[in-house]
Amino acid sequence: MKLTDTPTASHFVNAGLLDARQLALIEQELSQAETALDGKCPWESARLRSAEAVEAYGAWLYVLARALRPAVVVETGVQNGCSTELILWALHRNRHGQLYSVDSGPTSSDGSHKTAWNATQDGIPGKNIIAGLKERWNLTTGLSRDRLPDLCRKVANVDMFWHDSDHSSENVAFEFATVAPYVTPGGALCMHDFTGQPVGMDAPGYCLAVPDLAPRLRVWRKSPGGPG
Repeated sequence: MKLTDTPTASHFVNAGLLDARQLALIEQELSQAETALDGKCPWESARLRSAEAVEAYGAWLYVLARALRPAVVVETGVQNGCSTELILWALHRNRHGQLYSVDSGPTSSDGSHKTAWNATQDGIPGKNIIAGLKERWNLTTGLSRDRLPDLCRKVANVDMFWHDSDHSSENVAFEFATVAPYVTPGGALCMHDFTGQPVGMDAPGYCLAVPDLAPRLRVWRKSPGGPG
């Protein structure tokens, strides 16, 4: 199925993130390979996770980052780096922007924090991300509860936030509450793997742009005219 035939496509268009023509052009890019990047294309990020993951939410991260043209993207949770690489592909093709990621690694400083970690990564988050894409990548190791507040203060403005760490309601609420004050007008917060837990965005000025697609992608967008 083409991305343009999915419900997510209509949500992106209805939310004003881009129009149907722009979406079709961006979708074509997903299969365009680049010699300078090992002859790979964004769709090949499936080698890091699965084709299902790329189609369900990974490709939409690429579309979202191309549409928003963010200067700063913040991400929690890297592990094998499928989502990370797709965001980096978009920034590469935008010729603009930096990605700041936080990942706990295979161990954590808090025994109550449970993270299923892929042992094949040898303890290195995003180990197999295409080397040429890493020029726009900044990785911080540690728990998001320890690292995210300082990171937000450091970057000051966040144009796009991707939650993919501990999906407990408590942790999602903490991360969204931490990042929300730093999101620029028109920016977005997004996540997937919400499996029935109550997830909401109560901060003023946000609307649910991509709803009700569990366990796929959900996007809250800050009003372009909302508070900075």
